[in-house]
Amino acid sequence: MHIAQRLKISLVLFFFVLCASCAGIPTQSQEITSTPTFFQPAPLQPTPIPEEPVLFVSNGVPEDWLKKIDGFPHISKTEQKEQANLFFTVHIGKFVEPQEFSSTRVYAVVEPFFTIRDEISSNELKDLWSGKAVEGQHQTLVVTEETAQVIGAVWGKPAGEVQIIPSDGLLAYCEEHPEALAILPFEDLSPRWKVLRLDGLSPLDKFLAVDRYPLTIHYTLQSHLSNPSMVSEIVELFSDALPLTNRDESKMTVLMMTGTTAITRVLAYKISIKGMEYPIAAVQDWFVNADLKHVSNESPLVEGCPVPDEFSSSLVFCTPPDMIEVLELLGVNIIELTGNHINDHGPENLEYTLKAYRDRGWHVYAAGNTVEEARSPLLIESNGNKVAFIGCNAVGPATVFAKEGRAGAAECDFEYLFSEIRELKQKGYIVVTTYQHEEEENLMYFEKISKDFQLAAEAGADIVQGSQAHSPMGFEFVGDHLIHYGLGNFLFDQMVEWNRREFIDRHILYNGKYINTELLTATLVDWSRPTPMTEEERTQLLKEIFTVSLKRKNENK
Repeated sequence: MHIAQRLKISLVLFFFVLCASCAGIPTQSQEITSTPTFFQPAPLQPTPIPEEPVLFVSNGVPEDWLKKIDGFPHISKTEQKEQANLFFTVHIGKFVEPQEFSSTRVYAVVEPFFTIRDEISSNELKDLWSGKAVEGQHQTLVVTEETAQVIGAVWGKPAGEVQIIPSDGLLAYCEEHPEALAILPFEDLSPRWKVLRLDGLSPLDKFLAVDRYPLTIHYTLQSHLSNPSMVSEIVELFSDALPLTNRDESKMTVLMMTGTTAITRVLAYKISIKGMEYPIAAVQDWFVNADLKHVSNESPLVEGCPVPDEFSSSLVFCTPPDMIEVLELLGVNIIELTGNHINDHGPENLEYTLKAYRDRGWHVYAAGNTVEEARSPLLIESNGNKVAFIGCNAVGPATVFAKEGRAGAAECDFEYLFSEIRELKQKGYIVVTTYQHEEEENLMYFEKISKDFQLAAEAGADIVQGSQAHSPMGFEFVGDHLIHYGLGNFLFDQMVEWNRREFIDRHILYNGKYINTELLTATLVDWSRPTPMTEEERTQLLKEIFTVSLKRKNENK
């Protein structure tokens, strides 16, 4: 045997002995002192194949969302639902199956602002969509291409008189075609639309039951992936790219604006015999969910103010201080003081009144202890909306105005007013401007007076209101800026027929913008008590007011 072979065998034997010794296997020179242990080699584990996320997206997802989803890394897409393990789908109604991510989009049914009708049923809307005959004024639906795809995903392809129109042409089409109404996503609402209630619900409602509202579209992400960390990463992608909703109530402010209030004369008498809640009980629910509640109060608080007999007609106004409770019960927090009568009992009682308001934490504007205080805007932030109130008295009497050393109302200085409005808009405020102007029994001001309102809107005021009117007056738009020339009385005792009718304007502010107004209507009863109008009364009032408003609109074309 060659030396190399012997050496090789010797080395093998050496290593065998060495390894046997280390493993506890006895050699010829060792005693067996225990039972030998045998080790089975572990079976080979296959290398795991990574699970690939495959996404199915249903019809009805907005185009801009699809572009964002297409950009998600490491996720492939399929049009075959059975090949997917991720599912992003659209539906209406509450979703009860497990979901990883969800988003909602709320839509509104709208017509032009000067529309009498207030609501529509979901069944009627679906019939219009599907082409079934519908009785009544509506025969046509207009939507954008995207809205048609979204609604079509849950209601099926439109089969009726559904017109596809670009978003910037919807309003003009509906204004020219009275039989048409539109469906819009909530974020596209603007003041020149009227939002119809749908099965009694409106997206303008604060604390809306979203799942019950028939035009809430839900988008949900479901997963069949088994890797929790992968699912978490995908959910993060969706959460970062897509909004949870297009209607976030934390960004919504409801502003209630009212007309003339003067708790005096017969109204004060009624309160003295029927209680503090009596004047407001019938309309109090309208104010419950509002954030900002405005009254234009003309009557100062005066200690010792006598409660008159039932039919007092005095033109010198005062309110017993304890009757401020009426406003407290309503939840009022913004007091306008442009009124002609705020100094009827002298500046010292106005100072007393201002202090009483501020002691309650209420905001006051358009009057003050000094000229500068009276003319300065009131600045408020509500749910992220910056709101500015500014107002003035254009008619006097001279004794009502704030002067050096005398409390009073802000006298209208239009150069200052319009400059201040422009500056407030540049600072990002939603601006509300109110006037105490000439009192007329007309439904619409003539050009001489209306120009003051129009110029405020042109300067940037989002809402311009006449607080002088004891009877309702008409509306006008300057772009998307709303002018309401007069709301009529709110809490006052005038029982002349045309002075009994009242508007209460419910303005919706959202995400830094004024987006819409709901008109509430009431009739004064028993010299003291605004009461929601009957359908017949409301229809008659809106017809009268909208007729003169549309006439003004046509004259300005």
